[in-house]
Amino acid sequence: MIIGINKEFKIMAINSEDMLNLTVIELDETLHKFPFRGWSNIRIKAHCYKVTNISISVYPHMDINFINMIEGLTEEEVKLESDRLLTLEMEKITV
Repeated sequence: MIIGINKEFKIMAINSEDMLNLTVIELDETLHKFPFRGWSNIRIKAHCYKVTNISISVYPHMDINFINMIEGLTEEEVKLESDRLLTLEMEKITV
């Protein structure tokens, strides 16, 4: 599995636009210590991945309850919910 990590250690989708801004890491899915076994793409991208000289940390950057709720939705429902949340955030900025 290949993951992209931004400067805040958030796992991001990799596409040609983002490649310059991401640290790309290849993880061996066959290893016993593979941290994302059985995880959905949504759950993986809701986490951070930080490597130091002495450890690897995987931790959520959003509320776990929200992640669980989103995983239960279809792709279309996720898009609608994301659009709704973005609209709410934009309303906060413009107020």
